[in-house]
Amino acid sequence: MKTNEDLRSAVQDAIEWNWEIPDTLTSVNVGERKVNLEGEIKLNFQKDAVKNAVSKVAGVIGIHNLITIKSTELDHIEKEDIERALVETWSVNDKAIKVGVANNQVTLHGTVSSWFQKYEAERIAWAALGIWNVENELAIEYAL
Repeated sequence: MKTNEDLRSAVQDAIEWNWEIPDTLTSVNVGERKVNLEGEIKLNFQKDAVKNAVSKVAGVIGIHNLITIKSTELDHIEKEDIERALVETWSVNDKAIKVGVANNQVTLHGTVSSWFQKYEAERIAWAALGIWNVENELAIEYAL
C-alpha cells in the first residue's frame, strides 16, 4: 500500500502532467488516502480537470476540493453574452431560462424539460469569462 507521501507525489505528478491545469495550486495534502486541494484557478473546467486527474490516482479514496475560481477578468459579465450562448446551442430550450448576473455570479431561473438541459445550461454559463460561481435554480418540467 502506498504511503501518504507516495500518494502526494503521485497526485502532484498527475496535476503537473495535465495540460488543462495551471500551476497556481498552492496546496496538495494527503492524509489517510484522502486528498485536500487548495488554490486558485481562472476557469471552472480547470477545477474539474484537477478533480478528474486526482481521482484517477491509484490509492486515493477521497478528494476534498477547496480550489476557488478567481478570474483575472474584472470586467462586468455581460448577461447578453450568456443569453446569446444559450440561444446558439441546439440542446437547450432557452425561451424559459432567465439569466441573472451580479458581480461574478450567474443565476439561472426558469424551467427546462430534462436534466440534460439543466446541466447543459449550467455548463454554458460556466464558459463565460469572469464567472466565479453559477447558481443553477432551473426547475425540470417533464412534458407528458
